[in-house]
Amino acid sequence: MVLYLNTLLRVVRNPRFWLVVALFVMGIILHYPQQLPFGGLEPPPSFLGLSRHAIERVYLLVPIIYAGFTFGIKGGIASLAVALGILLPRAILISPSPADALVESSGVIAIGTVVNLLFHRHRKEQERIRVANTLLKAEEAKWRSSFNALEDIMLIIDRAYNIENINDSGLALLGKSRDEVIGKKCYEIIRGIGMECPQEECPCRQTWETKQVGSLDRYEARFDRYFSIKSSPIFDENGEVVKFVDLMRDITGLKRAEEMLAKIIDGSSISSFVIDRNHKVTHWNTAVEALTGIKREAIVGTDEQWRAFYAEKRPVMADFIVDGASVDEIEGYYQGKCQKSSLIEGAYEVEDYNPSLGRGGKWLQVAASPIKDVSGEIIGAIETLQDITERKRAERALQESEESHRELFEAALDAIWVHDLKGNILKANKATQKLTGFSAAELARGNVKTILSDEGLRLAKEVRRKLIRGEAVAQPYEQHLIRKDGTEATLMLTTSPIFSNGRLTAFQNMARDITEAKRMQENLRYYLREITRAQEEERRRIARELHDSTIQTLIALLHQLESLLGDKAALPVREAKALWGFYEEIRDVVREVRRFSRDLRPSILDDLGLLPALEWLTGELTREYGVETNLEVAGSERRFSTEAELILFRIVQEALRNIAKHAQATRAEVKVEFDKHKVRATISDDGIGFELPENLGDLVQAGKLGLTGMQERAQLLGGSLKLKSEAGKGTTVVANVPI
Repeated sequence: MVLYLNTLLRVVRNPRFWLVVALFVMGIILHYPQQLPFGGLEPPPSFLGLSRHAIERVYLLVPIIYAGFTFGIKGGIASLAVALGILLPRAILISPSPADALVESSGVIAIGTVVNLLFHRHRKEQERIRVANTLLKAEEAKWRSSFNALEDIMLIIDRAYNIENINDSGLALLGKSRDEVIGKKCYEIIRGIGMECPQEECPCRQTWETKQVGSLDRYEARFDRYFSIKSSPIFDENGEVVKFVDLMRDITGLKRAEEMLAKIIDGSSISSFVIDRNHKVTHWNTAVEALTGIKREAIVGTDEQWRAFYAEKRPVMADFIVDGASVDEIEGYYQGKCQKSSLIEGAYEVEDYNPSLGRGGKWLQVAASPIKDVSGEIIGAIETLQDITERKRAERALQESEESHRELFEAALDAIWVHDLKGNILKANKATQKLTGFSAAELARGNVKTILSDEGLRLAKEVRRKLIRGEAVAQPYEQHLIRKDGTEATLMLTTSPIFSNGRLTAFQNMARDITEAKRMQENLRYYLREITRAQEEERRRIARELHDSTIQTLIALLHQLESLLGDKAALPVREAKALWGFYEEIRDVVREVRRFSRDLRPSILDDLGLLPALEWLTGELTREYGVETNLEVAGSERRFSTEAELILFRIVQEALRNIAKHAQATRAEVKVEFDKHKVRATISDDGIGFELPENLGDLVQAGKLGLTGMQERAQLLGGSLKLKSEAGKGTTVVANVPI
């Protein structure tokens, strides 16, 4: 409603509206002169053969036509309605000839209607023309914008090779204004004044002759650039070529890349060749010459690349790439050995045996990749070939080695099994089945938790943790396994990490059952302990006998000699001297027997313990052999069992005895370190030392029974003995004993 009122107000405010109103008022005055109060105007009775009333009616065409012309079809319809309102009353009520009046009135209305319709049609046609012109100008502006925005050079050329238009990219390349270029010969503008274009190098000429798009690649020396030129024809209504649209694309970078590619391909040690979209060989490098024995001169420009690899003509991988062949088509030739490249889209790889290459054939790893232009269209393909014959031989040897390893794995007397990082058993040999009592199927479904004791599982986790961190693990180590029947086996186990592509994936375990050996070792240790105990008891008994009987008898004999020698007058001098000699010898014997008795079983060890006994022992070495000896004690001092103190004492005693007899040392040191769960005794000297055998067990054959006895004593307590010696640098003995 508001819109209608606004339109009405706009019409009313238009001066032409009031002109139309004035014309209609004039018509009313002319039409009804007698009916108006002022008498109206008296028109002439006739004019041009028309009656007065006909002239009055024709007059109404003036405001009708003017309103239709000025305000359009709506104004015309409104004016027709007003004119009809003026004409009908007179024709029907006043006119003496109503029929003639109605005919004339209808004629006026009909003429006014036709004129308004003609105006309306003309106006619509003008509007359509205006819209079409606007769209045409917009499209022309859009085309011109696109035309000038093209990075490629575009020229519009007539049949006489004159340039009609050129875009901004062309002007920028030429360095000229549009006025300097328009109307000039295209070959003179491109190649230079006075230069002509050979017909075979003219794309417009090709297009004019074939009436199809002509194209060629050309080097323009003036610009030192390569261009790809496409010439498209523009036809007239008779199908004749009247103009050309030439599109010049700068392909210098592509050409330089092709030249670089050619250099790279030829300089590559990898056998390579390139074909174009027509399957013609464009590049054939030196490496592929050496591989196939075919020189590039004999194959470049041909489509006979198959000759290098096959006895009969068939596509090579690059041919499939150029043709855009499907996977099924390719696999039909390569029998399922072909696969898509994971790196390059549209590329394929295959490993194939070529019996025609070399002596006895060669294995080749073939990879073919598409070569695309800037629009993504495949324009060729490159195929690379690597001789993998040696690798295949190595793989075959590896396969045979794996089979041999598998046979050894199964035939090994030691139990071998592999488990993943979660402990799931992946495979186990027959010895493992025999050791555990589980079948192969049961082991394959099992976990190491089912075959290890709780303590063994904790140890396995600790070993696993160290191996993952790369820490050293003392191997082989003792492990305990639970058999299917519930019995326990003792193993010496070696665990090794297994890596795949640099990542830890599993552990291999090699186990030797030492249950019986362990039992025999325990028995042997028991027998040694009993023998050692019997020895010490015998030493104690002998020491006591020597002290209580032998020494006492010798002392009594000394007293008798003293009494006999006290009566000097009763003995001749010669006999007296002889008796004094006997006395001194017997006294030396008493001294030796006392020392021997102490060595057999020092009473200080039983009475005061290990440390006082060691102090006495080091003091004896200093006093009797002149070797400066020092005792050092570290840690919290404490007493041990009688057996442990005795064994440690014997180890130190034997080490000091060796220093006294063999080391030629001037200085020795004994260090006793007390830890929470063990004690360490270290005996070192600055003597001449000796060359150690690779195995301490070889000391027996070398006659060094004392060192062997020290090792056995340490083992009796579940400990260990380490020996370090080097000629000229002294000797160090370290005994570690758990307490």
